[in-house]
Amino acid sequence: MKNKHRETKRTANVNVTSEIAGLLFNLQCGKISIDDVSEDIQEMARKFDILRKHESYCRIWQATDGRWKTKLPDENAKNKCRLIAKTSKEDLATKIKLVARN
Repeated sequence: MKNKHRETKRTANVNVTSEIAGLLFNLQCGKISIDDVSEDIQEMARKFDILRKHESYCRIWQATDGRWKTKLPDENAKNKCRLIAKTSKEDLATKIKLVARN
């Protein structure tokens, strides 16, 4: 199980790297401005920071049913946290980001 968790972190780093590479390519082609790239990189950094902080609280994993899962704090739940599941890791990250803002 530990190897799968390491693979998840490695995949996240590759996704961020490929997003930055895509932004730089579009910048070189003149399709976007440096301000657009700067804003997108700042947003990616915020998202990455939120996910990193969340993973220090609770891990993110892909279950046998193919869905991505984690636990989020919930004061109304019996054990003060609740399990959430999303079909993609990006959807799960969006949910974590929304909860982190509140």
